[in-house]
Amino acid sequence: MAFFAKAQKVDLLSLAAEVDLDVSPNVGSLEFLKLIQLSADYEQETFTDILKAVTSARIQKEKEQKEREERELAARKERICG
Repeated sequence: MAFFAKAQKVDLLSLAAEVDLDVSPNVGSLEFLKLIQLSADYEQETFTDILKAVTSARIQKEKEQKEREERELAARKERICG
């Protein structure tokens, strides 16, 4: 459960989508955790694995976005400075 408590809300929303939970994005994180636990399909190990996967995917996507932005900035600087 500690892993869920440390999760970012965006990752919890992704988890909910993966397991077909209908949860409003306006729900607070603690209420979100309760809804996940009360899900008929809740199995902690499985949900933890899914959450780890969506978290890793988000982190990888953010890393790729940052690298792309850095390359674009370097290309702009090269064009400006010659």
